[in-house]
Amino acid sequence: MSESVLGRLLDEISWEERNVKRYRQGGRGMENVLSAEVLQALGLLPRGAFLGAVLRGAHGADDARARVVAEVEELAVTALGDHVVLADGGVVVQPDGWLSGPGTLTLIEAKGPKGSPFSPDQLSREYRALNQMAASRVPVMLLVLPTPPPVRVKGR
Repeated sequence: MSESVLGRLLDEISWEERNVKRYRQGGRGMENVLSAEVLQALGLLPRGAFLGAVLRGAHGADDARARVVAEVEELAVTALGDHVVLADGGVVVQPDGWLSGPGTLTLIEAKGPKGSPFSPDQLSREYRALNQMAASRVPVMLLVLPTPPPVRVKGR
């Protein structure tokens, strides 16, 4: 798992160009680094005690979250997964992570401690990507935020 996470993180960093120096000292505080580190740890630690606790502590969509928790030992945890191309327009979406189980699919979008805003269409595109990828599985969108909702949207 660590090799694929590292490769995905390096791919993300390669897009930063002039801002790549922000990743010095381990990328402390950078959203993608933080997401990769946390998701990797949650995938390796005892699932019921750690990832299950995170899911049980989340808010909203109680029935859907309960189904994800029921599958916690079977979930494939992917940090900075592959891009998803939306079927109806070719728009590319890349969530921070996925939890993929036999009956559920969870898209993870995390914001770092500084709470940078979402782009205006980001959540709607990610929701469409989640539904496209979930097929017959229960779709769950997990937003990891530094502060309680409402979420910040750029320009709003």
